[in-house]
Amino acid sequence: MSSPEDTILVKLYWGLRSGSGQAGRGRAGVYELQFSRLDKPYLRRWAAELGVVRELAELEKKAQALG
Repeated sequence: MSSPEDTILVKLYWGLRSGSGQAGRGRAGVYELQFSRLDKPYLRRWAAELGVVRELAELEKKAQALG
């Protein structure tokens, strides 16, 4: 079982690689549901490693707008 952070990162990474926006809803849902529990420094560090910093920032904005 993966952590919410890892689930988000994997979806961001594969969404970017595949060019598919279909997983966007799932990412935002996980992010929004787990927002107060997420290890944000971990997310940001690994987003940089995976090359998905921009996608994570967009996800944060969307999740904040939903909340």
